[in-house]
Amino acid sequence: MSKLKELAVALTLAIAGVFAAACSAPLPVEELHGDYLAYDEETLVADATLIVEATVVDTEGTLLMPPVEKGAPKEVIERARADAIPATFVTVRVDVVHKGDVNVGAKFVITQTGGVKDGVMYRSDMEPLLVKKESYLLFVRAGIPDGFGILGGSAGMFRAGGDGTFDAVKPDSAPFSRLTRAEVEGLV
Repeated sequence: MSKLKELAVALTLAIAGVFAAACSAPLPVEELHGDYLAYDEETLVADATLIVEATVVDTEGTLLMPPVEKGAPKEVIERARADAIPATFVTVRVDVVHKGDVNVGAKFVITQTGGVKDGVMYRSDMEPLLVKKESYLLFVRAGIPDGFGILGGSAGMFRAGGDGTFDAVKPDSAPFSRLTRAEVEGLV
């Protein structure tokens, strides 16, 4: 190989390494401070449209923007985007139904506060984002503008253990720190 080709290969590898490092750099993080309803055991169950064991199959970032009239001037649309709240659409597959009108295997979308906007990762202190391929016990309510929402942010969010138990994702905001499948059945 000629010296010129060796130099070109080395330069190409160096540039690729710089791009790879830049692409894998973590995003800056900003905390969002939520104000969610507090739930006790009875109200959490009563307010839930669905109580399901579900697995996260997909996530998609989005922006929740204030309503803008069709044909609004460009500056109105730009202001709405600037005021938009970063969110994530989380698609879950139902594994077990404890309450509600949904079938095992069905998929539905939960809207969560938090996500990426303008190169910054926004995280809600009261509503950690559900993780792809993980399973949860969820207390959700229909009627959120873009599908379903988890009650109380994290009050209705429990990470599945391998032994039929569910641990509160944020025990300080949930009415239960841990539930078994039998206890969930006893609630409904």
